[in-house]
Amino acid sequence: MSKTIYSAILTVLLSVAAFSCFAQETQNSNPIDGNTKFGRTDESMYNPGNFPHGGPGQVAHVELTPHEEFQSQFLFLHRGRLFPKSGLGEHVHRWMEEMYFVLDGHTAQFRVNGRTAELPGPCMVLCPMGDSHGIYNDSDEIVEFMNLGVTLRDRQYDAVNFAEKNDLANEPIDSPPPFLWSVIDKRLCHPSSNFMGGKGEILYRSIWDKADFRTNWLFVNHYVVPPGATIGYHRHDHVEEVYFVFSGKGRMTIDGVTKDVMKDDAGTCVLHGAHGVWNNSDEDLVLISVAVAMEKGIINHTELDMEMRNR
Repeated sequence: MSKTIYSAILTVLLSVAAFSCFAQETQNSNPIDGNTKFGRTDESMYNPGNFPHGGPGQVAHVELTPHEEFQSQFLFLHRGRLFPKSGLGEHVHRWMEEMYFVLDGHTAQFRVNGRTAELPGPCMVLCPMGDSHGIYNDSDEIVEFMNLGVTLRDRQYDAVNFAEKNDLANEPIDSPPPFLWSVIDKRLCHPSSNFMGGKGEILYRSIWDKADFRTNWLFVNHYVVPPGATIGYHRHDHVEEVYFVFSGKGRMTIDGVTKDVMKDDAGTCVLHGAHGVWNNSDEDLVLISVAVAMEKGIINHTELDMEMRNR
């Protein structure tokens, strides 16, 4: 074997080894092209869990954010599935807040502080710090879900299960729900022109804001970006933010790197990072935006002079 061929093979092997090592170090289950700031949902990479938090059946999930790169108390964004007659058992968070989303049109039974309500998706329910919660899929269909976690301190996940097996089935149903909940509905959004210095008009809604949280969780926003419109490229120096693609497709730029994104992808903008979005498709690009501040309630951004289109 010639030295040239040997060197080429060695280079490839070292590159593969380096990428494998890098991929193992990140909490992002499936980085897009190896870039951990972009996460892609891949059913083949779901991690199944039996009796999660003592709940019934099986729940599977992947993590779409690089936990190790956050400097705020943002813990994770998980994308997963609740299998039929399955759920996450009731458990309490003493030092963190968590939110469960149903992403499709199915219903799920949400439980907060021992009381249960059945809600149609797409919807979300908040478990404030110090409260307990769980979720149960009473149907014979798979329920697509997402959950977000933000802690108050030390970047540590915190949960105490109520029981070894707490199936949550056959619980009395409250109506209306006796806890904080909301829906994902385009009809509730309002127009905003040149958002973050972008081009065109998007639809925007702040679903939850800092007043709803006890941690430094800042907001959960809903954006509808029509074809051709952009969210301008901007930098955050006091906030970390994740864009989750609820539906549609487009292009997302983070720290100068642009990737094509689609439904169930996530893009993470860590502290002092910059990001923006261009909808280069012929359908609406719908995003759920989640932000956590370094200090309670402090938010600002710097609009940067970068044309998002045609990147």
